[in-house]
Amino acid sequence: MKTQQEWVKNILFRIMKMMQEEQYNGDLSTEGYRYTINAAIDNYSQTYWDDEKKKNISVFHKYASFDTGIYRNILMSEKAYAYMCDYSKKAPDMDKRAKDRAKEKMKKALHGEHLTPQSYTRHRLNKLLHKQLTDQELRNGIEYAFSDAKLCIITKEESLILDGAKKTFSESEIRAFLSDYQKIRPDISKDVEKEFLDLNGSSKKSNGSGPIRLYILWKNGVQFVDHDGEQKSFQECIDYLEDGNYIV
Repeated sequence: MKTQQEWVKNILFRIMKMMQEEQYNGDLSTEGYRYTINAAIDNYSQTYWDDEKKKNISVFHKYASFDTGIYRNILMSEKAYAYMCDYSKKAPDMDKRAKDRAKEKMKKALHGEHLTPQSYTRHRLNKLLHKQLTDQELRNGIEYAFSDAKLCIITKEESLILDGAKKTFSESEIRAFLSDYQKIRPDISKDVEKEFLDLNGSSKKSNGSGPIRLYILWKNGVQFVDHDGEQKSFQECIDYLEDGNYIV
């Protein structure tokens, strides 16, 4: 069975091969291509395989379904977890109107964060268009572009740590991240290290891959938990980010 994630990577491989071979005018950010590409990138992170129902499901804004286990394989902040648990406990005693109000309130309070922003995944993919690559090298590059593109559920307030106005990466926090990250991933290449260092001065909202953006949330007091409310260490968060598991 091909997963949604494999389908997205295969589709992008074909699109990018066509753009290279037929010398299309532009790249993946160009008007006319961007909408289609963004839809694929967006669905990569928020489409999971429901193993019980044997079908793909979207986990976007399904907070009211928390007690069905829809987020049992998705990292969330302790505050987001508490919010969804509170709704699940109160929902059985609510009438329809009260449930609808509570659901809308929860959508406004919670946020599905692409740990690697779509724009940064597209940035990684665009770099591949300007290189002479074999098919396998292109596939490897696409694989790397999505290697840490997972979703987490946090509160809107917590999302401002990354998405707030004028929030940019500083050299000091990048080096602090690298110091902690290399303790658990000591074999990262010089190219990957440079990719992080090159973030200095760029916007946190639209730049940076999953590990450093997750680290910044964690260092700013966001405690991550699993579906059972069990707290997760930074290493466990990175393991989640990189495990490639999109099954619920």
